[in-house]
Amino acid sequence: MVRQRSSARMIRPPPPHSKPRTRPIIHVRSLRLLALLLWAAPAAAESQWAKASPGGGGAFLSVDVSVTGKVLVGSDLSGAYMRAGTGSWTRLGKSDGLIRTSIACVRWSPATGESALAGGRNGLYLSTNAGVSWQATGGPPLFQNDYFSAIGWSRSHSLTVYVAGAGSTADTTVLLWRSLDGGANWSSVTHDLPTSEALRALKLIVHPSDPNTLYLITGPDGLIAPKVLIPKRAFYKSSDGGNTWVLKSGADEALDVAVHPTTPGTLLMTVSTGTDNTGLVKRSIDGGDTWNVVLSNTGAVWWDLPNAYLINVGLDACSPIPANAGKYMSSDGGVNWSRIDTGLTWETGWSDCPHARGIPDGGVANALSGKGEYWVTSQFVWRYTAGKFTNAFSTNVGPGRWITTGIDNA
Repeated sequence: MVRQRSSARMIRPPPPHSKPRTRPIIHVRSLRLLALLLWAAPAAAESQWAKASPGGGGAFLSVDVSVTGKVLVGSDLSGAYMRAGTGSWTRLGKSDGLIRTSIACVRWSPATGESALAGGRNGLYLSTNAGVSWQATGGPPLFQNDYFSAIGWSRSHSLTVYVAGAGSTADTTVLLWRSLDGGANWSSVTHDLPTSEALRALKLIVHPSDPNTLYLITGPDGLIAPKVLIPKRAFYKSSDGGNTWVLKSGADEALDVAVHPTTPGTLLMTVSTGTDNTGLVKRSIDGGDTWNVVLSNTGAVWWDLPNAYLINVGLDACSPIPANAGKYMSSDGGVNWSRIDTGLTWETGWSDCPHARGIPDGGVANALSGKGEYWVTSQFVWRYTAGKFTNAFSTNVGPGRWITTGIDNA
């Protein structure tokens, strides 16, 4: 009979009187010599550092600047960002009262720098202390379940505010609300905007001296197209507080509109002729009833008296810069225009030119702040200074915060 050997290895005990193993001794003198040799060795050339940002996700959708110079930026994932002048950015989120951090539209009160509204997916929020803290506003049932995409604040009656949106981010029926107490409480506005075609409210403007006259830009945004029917690009006007609306002729494919602050019958409008980069600038002197073409270009338009300005924000072609790109100015009420900046020196951030620039998901109408001080794209926030757009990087890193040198949508 042959016995089978076990496959398990036998562990023998150490022989008696064996000495334990000891680690090799490294003398202090040897360590000092090694350190000296490493210090004396030639070092590799150091790489140069560049401004960086993680780009953790999401997009910037809207921007506004208060009368006191405070900047507010809305992000579709990270809440809002705020800074005073050119100081450091502060991120506003749940701990500040923005318990829903998808912010599609932001607006400061045109009367003071104390009140502001921020709305987006599932919520509309109000700040009455210059953006330090926020609270959900009161409205009809399910008000905080709706989607808010546009805010219009009256300049002549600072307590009158309108907001527009939809039942959800995928809904193409416009909902409208009005507040008569500065945005604290809201009531639904019954209106006759068409429900038979897809509409998304992108920009809402209140007449400078009549709080019952409203202007509305509709069109697609990044949250809805091309998932469902692409919303119609159009320009509507209401003269009775939003109850009845008129689709203005000549405003097909409307992208943006600006109402003259002191002569409100004069309007400027940009339209598309195929893309958001090419189109026409039109002018009206009868409140939008009739229009004349004044420039073969398109983009975001605004008044900063005594001049009018236009920026073509579709700089997705960067080499070479398109001939219609850059900033334009009119000094005669929007009749004649001159190119004052080609866009050639505008910065690109840590990305490449096509991805760093362009039009935000909120559309052309939300790309720039009221006087063109800031421009938001999906990846970056830009500030116009010294004749060009530069990255609005932060100047300070707060203690215990994960922030790079920029305003980070992460």
